[in-house]
Amino acid sequence: MRPGLLLGIALACGMAQARPLAADPMPEYAMKAAYLYNFALFTEWPALPDNQLNLCLLGTDAFGAALESIDGKPVNGLRLSVQRISGSSSARQCQILFLGTSAGINLRRLLHDIKDEPVLTVTDNDDLVQAGIMIRMSIENKRLTFAINTEAARRARLTISSKLLRLAKTVN
Repeated sequence: MRPGLLLGIALACGMAQARPLAADPMPEYAMKAAYLYNFALFTEWPALPDNQLNLCLLGTDAFGAALESIDGKPVNGLRLSVQRISGSSSARQCQILFLGTSAGINLRRLLHDIKDEPVLTVTDNDDLVQAGIMIRMSIENKRLTFAINTEAARRARLTISSKLLRLAKTVN
């Protein structure tokens, strides 16, 4: 088994614990970056660019340097490219779109505009759950968990691996 896959499974199982937000937010976002990488490994898109998979961040960047650890890593024969985008017009170029909190961008409108596009949407913002986010990450009992909206993923023609679905706290 590949070492990256083993790490991904361990992280997805919740074996690693996040620290409380007040103590040190960096480990939390390092774990979230690792989860984003694993979401890429366990998702299938209907069509992909020739040599890279774009992971885009829109909104407040609480990740800091944590995303640099996954930038350039291989994902099923492609290179993961982390991009910070500033507006909704760039969202369609993304295969994974992490939505943070954002001032000046109507994230609900953006989600409506790309709901049928093959873009895996991920957030840790509870306010966006009802807007059609596919994966929501959250901290519960000092552990990073995630929920998956399979209907939103199906509508976008994405296939999420049954392995990832089994590890999700909830699947809708």
